[in-house]
Amino acid sequence: MDETITSFADRVVDVFEMVNQENGGSKTIVNNTVVYHIPSEKPASVYKLFSLDEENQGLKMKLKRSCIQSAFG
Repeated sequence: MDETITSFADRVVDVFEMVNQENGGSKTIVNNTVVYHIPSEKPASVYKLFSLDEENQGLKMKLKRSCIQSAFG
């Protein structure tokens, strides 16, 4: 069977409901409308944030490589 946009959307909603419930959320019906309670999360970076010293060291190394490559090809 070929997948339709509707069947794909249904699968996405099913995954959302499973993950939402695992994270403390819920699904209820209010006035014949599906209502989701999605618990808020503490904001967090998804990338490692470097300190200023680490960032400076990395930029120096990039600049050094770039200069060497430009000078010697």
